[in-house]
Amino acid sequence: METKSAARVLFLTPFNFAQERNDHAFDDIIRRQFTGLDGIDVIADHVTRFEADDESYESVQEELVVEATKKAEADGYDSVVVACFYDPAVPAAREAATIPVIAPMQLLGGLAAQLGPKFHVITDIDEAVQPTEDLIAGYGLAGFSTGVTAIRRDGDAILADTRAAAVLADKIIQGVAENGEAQSVIIGCTIVSAAYELHRDEFPDHGVNVLNSNKLSLKGASILSN
Repeated sequence: METKSAARVLFLTPFNFAQERNDHAFDDIIRRQFTGLDGIDVIADHVTRFEADDESYESVQEELVVEATKKAEADGYDSVVVACFYDPAVPAAREAATIPVIAPMQLLGGLAAQLGPKFHVITDIDEAVQPTEDLIAGYGLAGFSTGVTAIRRDGDAILADTRAAAVLADKIIQGVAENGEAQSVIIGCTIVSAAYELHRDEFPDHGVNVLNSNKLSLKGASILSN
C-alpha cells in the first residue's frame, strides 16, 4: 500500500509585530508547537514587513497575502492558513490560487457551532472585539456567539510574557464556564492561542471545550489538502 505523504501547509502570519524580531519569534513558536503534528508538515512564515496608513493597510496586506499564497502554490504547498482571526485577504487569496486557503475564524466558528449551541471568542486587544463580532455576524454565526472578550495585551506584550497572557485567557475561560451559556471557547487571536498552548497544562479543566485555533486551522488545512 502506498503511504501518503504529509500535507505541506504554510502557516502565514499576515501582519508584522511592532518589534521585527517577534515576527521570527512567533514563527519559531508555531514551528515548535506543531513539529510532528500527525500528517502535516507545518512551515510557519510571515508576510514581508510593510508600512501603511489606516487607509491603505488592508489593500497592501491583501496584495502581500495574495503574493505569498501564489508563491506557496508554485512552491508545492498543499494549502495555506492565513493566520489571523480577521481572516484578512482570504477571498482574494482563494481567487488567486487553486490550493485551499483557510480562514481561521470562519473554520473555528463553524466547528464550535457543531459543539454548540453557543461559543465564546477570546482575542488580544479591545480594538479587535468589534471587528471580530462583525466577522462572526458576516459568517452567519452571530446566533451561536455569546460575545468576544479581549485579554487587553498586544502581540508584542503577549510574546514578552506568554504565561501572563495565558493566565488572562484562563480567567476568561473560567468566567465563560461559570456563566454556563457557552459550551466552547475559541482562543481566537493566533498569538493568544499560541501563548495559551505553551501553558495549557498549568490550568484546570473548567468544563468547557477550549479550541486551539492554530491547531484546528492546520488540521482543517490538512483535511482539505487531501
